[in-house]
Amino acid sequence: MFVELASSLVPVFGSAKDAAQATLSTFNSTQVADFLEQSWTAALAGVPVPNPFELEGADAAALGAMARFNRFEPPGALAPPADGPVPFHHLVYAFALENTRMVEIFRRVVTEFALGERLSLGSAATQRWAQVTEELFFTHPRTYSIRGVTSDLRPNHGAVRRNAYYRVLGLDLSHGLDDGAPFPYPKAEIANREFSQLFEALLREVWLGFKNRSNFSGENSTDDAAIEELLRRLREMLNARRLGGALTREEFDAIAMLSWFHLTILFNTAITADLRADAAGATDRLRLIGQRVGLAPHSRADAFIQLAQPLSIILRAIEFDLVPSAASLYFGPFTADMLTIITQWSIATGQNLKDATLRVPVSDLVTRQALAPAGSKPRVAAFVTT
Repeated sequence: MFVELASSLVPVFGSAKDAAQATLSTFNSTQVADFLEQSWTAALAGVPVPNPFELEGADAAALGAMARFNRFEPPGALAPPADGPVPFHHLVYAFALENTRMVEIFRRVVTEFALGERLSLGSAATQRWAQVTEELFFTHPRTYSIRGVTSDLRPNHGAVRRNAYYRVLGLDLSHGLDDGAPFPYPKAEIANREFSQLFEALLREVWLGFKNRSNFSGENSTDDAAIEELLRRLREMLNARRLGGALTREEFDAIAMLSWFHLTILFNTAITADLRADAAGATDRLRLIGQRVGLAPHSRADAFIQLAQPLSIILRAIEFDLVPSAASLYFGPFTADMLTIITQWSIATGQNLKDATLRVPVSDLVTRQALAPAGSKPRVAAFVTT
């Protein structure tokens, strides 16, 4: 979302770094909020068919119209590109990035700017970034905003995101409160608790396919039928949480917040310079910023950052039924993203998905899930919690 916006501005500002800094520190919070309203409407208008929301054109338009009417002048200055809708990541993008603890790290940064002087107030660019970040993501959204997912019924923004992660992915974030206590949030009775098991099984099958992609004479353990079955089950599971556009606003809101922080650490800008966090990569910038406010990111933050965009691409393709064949995952257009996911998921979870001896036949996996008692706990400990 904001990463994509910055990319679209590269021709205007000359470099990815300058475009990122302009996105983060040129616009005020009203302009950025209006961009989000426009992005929501454009994203819903661009929903392909078939779509996991089960929406007809008129219904999609009605859902898109939930955005606040945009009065931003001059008209179209932050409008979506004419050649297509603004990219709308999958919820897993926000989940992966939030596992790094970047939300809590930047919460401390903005709090320090607002209430103390331990951090230098820095340049005008950094002060604008801090102002927009506080007004956009650490304040109750404007009335009738598409980001208005909090209320007296669900007052905690973090709890809203965790509830959505649990319902769609069956997973908890790997960290709780600052004192180590679990983060309190309402866990829905209906959730995709089997997601991680099915998805890991898919990753193992795809890896076998990749290893055997050029094997034309020896024994070939590739099982396209198993891959197709796992894709079907994952698609049906994910789509079940989407009926009628359910959780779409919560997803959009989580992605907006995490995309803003993702862009903040992607480049060395005036903001990272003022935080004394210039570095060669995003993970090191986040680590240095965490040091400034006394909160270390997840020990495997780099894996989560590397996972965010490929996971979003693959899960969106599965949801929208855009994977043309099993082979396209291990010898086709999705192969590069799948290989990145296999490697980085293994790092993030501490499991070796490339170990063929740990492979579970799909038939056994399905049988296990059918025999699991109702309400059994998901594998929320799939990600290392340090």
